Amino acid sequence: MSLQTYKRGRIQGLTPLLIPIAGSYEQLNVDTVQVLTAPEEALIAVIAAENTSMRYLDDATTPTASRGMPIPAGSYVVLENPGEHVQIIGVTDGGTAHVSYYR
Repeated sequence: MSLQTYKRGRIQGLTPLLIPIAGSYEQLNVDTVQVLTAPEEALIAVIAAENTSMRYLDDATTPTASRGMPIPAGSYVVLENPGEHVQIIGVTDGGTAHVSYYR
């Protein structure tokens, strides 16, 4: 798998081209569990972890600082079909999750 190139808000190298959903960006303080609010038309969610590692679950159960899929601080994950059940929490206090949605 190769790293994709990002230009002008569009992820290139994917077919079909993914388009950002206007007004859907979320910035979440993850000191406590947060539920992502994915727009209905969202095909992809990109979650970036700032200042702390995070954990998420997408099966409607609650993550903890030691339970869930990890996102290391300073990195991101791409979720397909994010739906309405994604929950996220920081491993330590002081973290922010930045979330963008694409259709």
